Amino acid sequence: MKPIYYCIFILLLSACSYGSKVNQSAKETTDQMANVSFNEKGVADPASVQKQIILMTGRLEILTANYAESTRQLKKLISEYEIMVQEQKEDIDAYSVKGIYTLRVASNKIVALMDSLKHLGIECSQNELKSEDLTAEYTDTEVRLRTKRAIYEQYLSLIKQAKNVDEVLKVQESARVLREEIESMEGRLQYLNNHASYSTIYLSLYENKTSASLADSFWSRVERQFIHGNDLMQNFILFFVTLWPFLILILVVIFARGKIKRFFAGVWKKRISA
Repeated sequence: MKPIYYCIFILLLSACSYGSKVNQSAKETTDQMANVSFNEKGVADPASVQKQIILMTGRLEILTANYAESTRQLKKLISEYEIMVQEQKEDIDAYSVKGIYTLRVASNKIVALMDSLKHLGIECSQNELKSEDLTAEYTDTEVRLRTKRAIYEQYLSLIKQAKNVDEVLKVQESARVLREEIESMEGRLQYLNNHASYSTIYLSLYENKTSASLADSFWSRVERQFIHGNDLMQNFILFFVTLWPFLILILVVIFARGKIKRFFAGVWKKRISA
């Protein structure tokens, strides 16, 4: 057996052994979580609590009587709660105006913020707060990441022991694939950490226009259409002014058609008499 294959075989055996030990350690940690200790006040002992990854998402749809005023109050809340506005847009038509927001806030403030947001309008048609526990996924990813990092370090050591270029290239390719997996898992852990620290609120703030507003809107549209018709008339006249050479030619033909007709009739008679 070539030295490189022997080394890879030993590497795989050690990785499996290491992975088994890590998984056993994770299982023991999970079992210990079933018996979390609490003090006399009912507060869990920080040393016995596993890191929890809870993703919280809120949805609010609020009807307001004054959209402009509610928007001003929302800006104050954004400053007060140190909110990051991830997305913001407005939809305006003849019947309503709506602001759609995606807000990111520290997870420990989301409940208080949603309670404050509900007071922006006169009616809250949707009020929803969901939480998703991804602690198990986070722990599993951490365990697998440690295993892969250990294997990667052994690959690096194996490269130094390679006898020739072919052996180096084979080990480097395996190490490259493993490194991509490690980076992907690190990115997932970072994503979970970020979304556990900051929660997301999808806010829809809208105002329905009154009959008076709709009437104003109708007459505004009539005014715009009248102006548009006036512009069309001007463009029509300008179009004919642009064609003045052709118009003059047509008028000349109309007034001179008798002479032209007699001219061709005389030519025709001369040909017949000849």
